[in-house]
Amino acid sequence: MATNPNNRLISTFIVCLALPVLVIVGCQSRGQTADTRQVAAEQSPNVFAILAGAWEGTLEYADFSDDSRSQIPVIVEITPLDLGEGARLRFQFIEPSGDTIRSAELHQLNREQRTYTIDGAAFQVTQISGFSTAAAGRLSWAGSEIENNQEVPLRQTIELRDGILTVQKETRAPLRFRNGLRLQRKQ
Repeated sequence: MATNPNNRLISTFIVCLALPVLVIVGCQSRGQTADTRQVAAEQSPNVFAILAGAWEGTLEYADFSDDSRSQIPVIVEITPLDLGEGARLRFQFIEPSGDTIRSAELHQLNREQRTYTIDGAAFQVTQISGFSTAAAGRLSWAGSEIENNQEVPLRQTIELRDGILTVQKETRAPLRFRNGLRLQRKQ
C-alpha cells in the first residue's frame, strides 16, 4: 500500500503537537528567556480545570515543501489529573482519506520550576496569564524538537479568548507557523 504524504504529515503532527505531540532532543530553550516575574506572579487556578471537557474544531498544518496549508477536523478531550496541574489530552483527527486517527498525551505545568511537559519532554514556560476564569488566558512555552532529522527551536502557545481555544506551534529559525488548532467547546 502506498503511503499518502498527507498521512505522514498528520501522523507527524500527532507526535509533534501540543499538542502534541513531541519527539524532543535538548529541551533547553536557546536564546529565549522567560519573564520569571510574570510566571511566578501569576498564580491562577489550574489551567486544565478551566479547559476541561470536549472541544471540536480544525487542525491547520503547514507543508514547508510547497508552502501550503491544509485543514482537517479534530476533537480534543481534556481530562485534568487528580494530582498537580496536569491533564490527559485525547485527540481524534479525521484524515483527508477519511481514516480516523486517535492519540493521547500527558501534559503537566509546574509553575514553581516554570516548566511545561508533554509526555515527559520538558519545555521552559515563557508566559502565563489569565486562566482565572473560563473567560481568557494565555500559556506559552519554548524549547526545541526534531523536525526532518534536525533539531529546531519551537514555541507553542495555548490561548483561550471569547470561548475559542487556540493552540499554535511555531518551529524553525526564524520561527514560522507549523500547526495550530482552533476549537470550541463541543455541544
